[in-house]
Amino acid sequence: MEEKVIEKHKIVFPNSLIYDITNAIIFNSFTDITYNTVKKIDDLYDKIPKALLQLSEINWFIDKNISLRKLKKIVNQTIEGEIKTVDNFLTQYYKEHMYNIIDELKKKHSYRSKILSEIKILINQKNYYSAVILILSQVDGISYDLTKNEKFFLKDKKLKAKGIIRPEIAKKILENITHWSSSAFLSPIKESIPIGQNEKYYKKNINTFNRHEIMHGVDVKYGTEKNVLKALSLLKYLSDLIIEVKEN
Repeated sequence: MEEKVIEKHKIVFPNSLIYDITNAIIFNSFTDITYNTVKKIDDLYDKIPKALLQLSEINWFIDKNISLRKLKKIVNQTIEGEIKTVDNFLTQYYKEHMYNIIDELKKKHSYRSKILSEIKILINQKNYYSAVILILSQVDGISYDLTKNEKFFLKDKKLKAKGIIRPEIAKKILENITHWSSSAFLSPIKESIPIGQNEKYYKKNINTFNRHEIMHGVDVKYGTEKNVLKALSLLKYLSDLIIEVKEN
């Protein structure tokens, strides 16, 4: 993901967020926008880790290409407990963008292009059970491509021995993404979240599904369009982080 830097404040923004800031500069004085916008961004980025962790508890993950305006709305509504509203918004967002997201993933992970194309076919055919499984397999797949070893759904054994449950791939990502504006998006990979928990720790919830229960045949109701969108949101979220690591 290409980024630009506002040098004075050393704040790094994805290009999608620059668009909103540029529009604001056009219609406001530069002095006001320099202070007010940066202040608002500071406040927003302070809230992002908590909001993203809350959303990961119901299997939703944020697309870093989303506009600043929408991101702010999602974060604030999540913090304020308006989970149903956010759930509806993200369902519609990923429904509208899922094919573009898959095409983007194909370009960024060309080695997996045929598999990603099949995911699109499965969605078109409403084969949601198969689509969920295939998407989850690629979450581990793109993690493996980065390090040729670590995966997302396997846990870091050294940390696990210390009582810290974290994906294997997290170490590589956390070591290479250190700027605070990007670090704000890392909370879901620092914790044990429902989608990747061992069955022993997973607490069944109507708003979540769990990879272990799916792969071991326990869950027989995961094949819904919404769960496809949630799985895709995780794949896109992780891809954004991995691409950023590669570009560093």
